[in-house]
Amino acid sequence: MQRILWVDNDQAYIWPQVVMLQQRGLVVDLAETVTEAEEMLAQYTYDLLILDVMIPVTESEERGAYPPELTEETHNTGLVFFKRHVGALNKVGTRIVILTVRIDDAIRRHFVSEGLDKDDFKTKLDMRYTPDFVTFVFNALAKPRPREGGVRNA
Repeated sequence: MQRILWVDNDQAYIWPQVVMLQQRGLVVDLAETVTEAEEMLAQYTYDLLILDVMIPVTESEERGAYPPELTEETHNTGLVFFKRHVGALNKVGTRIVILTVRIDDAIRRHFVSEGLDKDDFKTKLDMRYTPDFVTFVFNALAKPRPREGGVRNA
């Protein structure tokens, strides 16, 4: 059974997509913070990570690995999380998709320069029709896995 970790603080917004993915037989774990996501990554191996760019940073996270000058003030929590985990996720073959409300080419370029496939950066506007989103997820799951230590084609 394929397993997805979806990191997004607006879980009410994504709930229809989550339900449809679950109805199609996927296990979908939800995390609202980077701390929750890191705990889940330590517990499970995922086939797909869906990551929001703008994840609020909790007070405990600010004191730790996600200082506000790198995250909250610049809305880059997802990018910092991605940079920290992309190597380990590639090593175990986890596909990564960035799904954000921000329509910002600079953000897209940052993720691509860090190893994200350019086709795996989507806005929530691109994915607002749930059946199209589900098709996109299944296509992402069907793509070849990243090679150990390798970077996806940008």
